Amino acid sequence: MLNAQSCGNKASDLAHFTTDHDVDLLAVTETWLSTGERDRSVRGELPPPGYKLMDIPRARGRGGGVALLYKDHLSVKKQKVEAPHASYEVLEVLVNTRSTFIRIVIIYRPPSSGKTGVPSAQFFHEFHKHLDDLATASGNLLILGDFNFHFENKDNPDVKKLCEMLFIFNLDQHITKSTHKKSHTLDLVLTRTGELDVLD
Repeated sequence: MLNAQSCGNKASDLAHFTTDHDVDLLAVTETWLSTGERDRSVRGELPPPGYKLMDIPRARGRGGGVALLYKDHLSVKKQKVEAPHASYEVLEVLVNTRSTFIRIVIIYRPPSSGKTGVPSAQFFHEFHKHLDDLATASGNLLILGDFNFHFENKDNPDVKKLCEMLFIFNLDQHITKSTHKKSHTLDLVLTRTGELDVLD
């Protein structure tokens, strides 16, 4: 998983990274890809030979967007997300690895401040509904992405609220180091308790 902060000028680098590390699945947040034809060439350059790209661009404005680069021999099917998610962008897929199904949910939540930000209370309302739907969904669950909370600050009210929600839904958070240049932990990886061994 990585935050690209624009794939437009990094498409070749991302493609080389994917093949150099023999990555099976690469979740990308902040692709900054747009709808329509404008970024067709970038979408063509991003997946190296043997890979495919699936992405959800931001519907309006600049920035945002989530994507998945994956080896083309994998069975990857985009899933319909029933819950409203105006406060975050999401791509949900079901991966059939022959030995198991993995439901991957890639999230980008813009900061609450700024033109595209919405109050964190709305995010918690929408994310709770989404987790309700995922609770009975098939497949081993892997939720990952940029949540834009300073997760290392356990005294922060929003972090407390998120931790409570993870506890309620029996989810473990696996990132233990900073994921941001200012030593913040903004990116999270979540699994159901007991499912990490299957995902490894």
